[in-house]
Amino acid sequence: MALSLAGRMECIWIAEQNGKFLGCIGLVKVNEDTAQLRWLLVEPVARGSGLGKDLMNRFLEYCKTKDYKRVMLWTVNKLPAARSLYDRFGFFLTEEKPETSLWGQRLAYRKG
Repeated sequence: MALSLAGRMECIWIAEQNGKFLGCIGLVKVNEDTAQLRWLLVEPVARGSGLGKDLMNRFLEYCKTKDYKRVMLWTVNKLPAARSLYDRFGFFLTEEKPETSLWGQRLAYRKG
């Protein structure tokens, strides 16, 4: 992940409880007008608690304060809970790439 963070990460929010990692969300600056949502992760123990929603709210509020005009993300087709969360926050599918082998699975990239 260090290489994917190099030089472009603007901000990352990390949720912890009693010193244990529960989730995170990051922002990468694409250009002056566009932010990219990266690394939305919620540990299984915290799923359904509203943590994902809270992370998304903090992320989008930050984007507003920085006057980003566009926020985009890439995801994969086998994350239905994440996709549902993205939909609730107004993201929609704008591009899909053919399925390929990634992390030992057949996945299709989706842009929203």
